[in-house]
Amino acid sequence: MAMLLKQRSKGFTLLETSIVLFIFCLIFTIPTLKLVDFREKIELRNTTRLVKSVVENTTRKALLNRKVYRISYYKNDHEIDINCGDKTDRIPIDPNITIDNLFNVYISNNGTISPRTITVIGKKRQETIKIQMSWGRMIDG
Repeated sequence: MAMLLKQRSKGFTLLETSIVLFIFCLIFTIPTLKLVDFREKIELRNTTRLVKSVVENTTRKALLNRKVYRISYYKNDHEIDINCGDKTDRIPIDPNITIDNLFNVYISNNGTISPRTITVIGKKRQETIKIQMSWGRMIDG
């Protein structure tokens, strides 16, 4: 009888092994979900900075070159187009992000732009950019 008890207690049962495996899976799954959320947040923030940079740089170019520029975002192409006469620069945007109110934004030859609010939209969050001054000064909303 004592010999049977020793043989039973040598290893883990299937139930104990399953519970330990389940706990390990939970420990590794939760940070992975947070990492996906963090990645989306970073992509949204980087795209917002890119849009601000495009508007500010185009405003400076318009002032320095004394030319009229047009900025447009095309949702189907996932790109921002900067147009000056016959020259067009294209900047790709992440397909998971859309930009609202960035279509046919005209910047005059003296670098002025009409005030507007641009919204950068991700899957779960959004960020806004407010262009308040006529010379293109922007603040985060």
